[in-house]
Amino acid sequence: MRTEGPGGLQALWLYPGLTIAATIFSFFAARVCVWAVFSLLIAVLGRDNILLNRHLAYCSAELAVFSAQLAAAQYLTASSLALAEKDRVISFSLVFFSAAAAGMSFSRLAQGSSLETAPLYALPAAAACLIGGVAGIFQEEGENPMREVKFNPFIRRR
Repeated sequence: MRTEGPGGLQALWLYPGLTIAATIFSFFAARVCVWAVFSLLIAVLGRDNILLNRHLAYCSAELAVFSAQLAAAQYLTASSLALAEKDRVISFSLVFFSAAAAGMSFSRLAQGSSLETAPLYALPAAAACLIGGVAGIFQEEGENPMREVKFNPFIRRR
């Protein structure tokens, strides 16, 4: 007999872990996406026809793609958390803590990249986590995109 119950303490370590993993994946995926788009533009238009400050364009595009990916990942993860944890104060606390952890980990990742002002990039990363996470927690249960998914990591199956 299988019964389902809330994950309890499992969510306390799982949600921040998934957030940091999503931050790292989004960072590298954004770099690959921006590199592919700029390579395609150079191949189609030619290197001389692109009149952009290349470094500024790369940094801006990477940050925009990263923020969008991270907000979407946080929305889906927080939607799963909202199904398992009905107390929104605990859920919001997890989202807030995870946003701070994601901001710090992204700041550390960005130091070794072309993004030079890495400490400032912690703010958009944390904001993307908060926007996606708060939207996922405070939505109506009927609007939750994860309600029909059979696997929810935050619900312990016994």
